[in-house]
Amino acid sequence: DFELQRANHVHDPQIERIGYALMSECESGFMSGQLFGESLALALVSRLMARFGAGSLLLDTAAGNGLPLWRLRQVKQYVEDNLAGNLCMADLAAVAHMSEFHFSRLFKQSTGYTPYRYIVGRRVQRGRELLAKTALPLQEISEKLGFGDQSHFTTVFRKNVGMTPKQFRDRSRQ
Repeated sequence: DFELQRANHVHDPQIERIGYALMSECESGFMSGQLFGESLALALVSRLMARFGAGSLLLDTAAGNGLPLWRLRQVKQYVEDNLAGNLCMADLAAVAHMSEFHFSRLFKQSTGYTPYRYIVGRRVQRGRELLAKTALPLQEISEKLGFGDQSHFTTVFRKNVGMTPKQFRDRSRQ
């Protein structure tokens, strides 16, 4: 029940940026994970529908309330149980028993975060705990958190915490 209207010679900087980010992810072999690539694809579809939609997208009118609390708890527990794995939007949506697009919207309404941002946040938080409470090597922590490698973990950790994992570990032990 949805189609895009043809639009020639239309420039949309947001679509362009999402497209470049998606292309970069594809070229890197999805170094940030499958869920990030799927989130970019959903963002692109959402923008295309908002900008060039000709039909009506059938959405649940209760969407303004976010996910029901019991479904949100199930999804959060699934994320916690599978942080080391390759979490993907299809799996999260299946846990919530809804389409990926619908799940993504409701999850963000419920938590304030996209599924990707939420998972990255949980991985960083778990990383902080492991760094502070264990002597595990960074490579092993990276694997336990589902990062592609130690370098990726360090980059994401620094971006979110403002210091490297080693700096964080050193400060937490003082």
